[in-house]
Amino acid sequence: MGQSPQGDDCNNDGVGEPLLNGPTEFGFYSPSLVQWTTNGKKHCAEGDLLFCVRGSTTGRMNWANQSYAIGRGLAAIHHKSDCTLNWFVKAMIDNSLQEILSAATGSTFPNVGKDLLNGFQVIIPDDNSLREFGVKGHSIFSMISNNAKEIDVLVGLQRTLLSKLTI
Repeated sequence: MGQSPQGDDCNNDGVGEPLLNGPTEFGFYSPSLVQWTTNGKKHCAEGDLLFCVRGSTTGRMNWANQSYAIGRGLAAIHHKSDCTLNWFVKAMIDNSLQEILSAATGSTFPNVGKDLLNGFQVIIPDDNSLREFGVKGHSIFSMISNNAKEIDVLVGLQRTLLSKLTI
């Protein structure tokens, strides 16, 4: 679960470590860097699943494309021992997302807490099935990742070209 640094510790000048506060930085697949902090408290690692835990965007997800300090609107989720199985974790969350959102608390906007995420029950397949899923899933999702990165680059190029058009 993330923890937001003090406002004075945040900047848009590239000083410190990259900071994610929520889905406003989310791209098609991975976040875009817009903010930094000199006092990050909680962090995610490259390959972690970033999960929005507060407000109307609860349940939105992105993949960390590098290490970030994360604010309180996000949780970083990963497999305990094998990062190639993060795809299995994502598949389990996708499959149970409505259940997770239904269990979220909050009178105005849903909030998913640490206890809910840590206590959520899933069926874990045997080690051989899990390994097979990891190998096949990793290659499939690697292709998805490469396609998503290409889309992000093309969208950026589109914005640049459109901004240079004069009528």
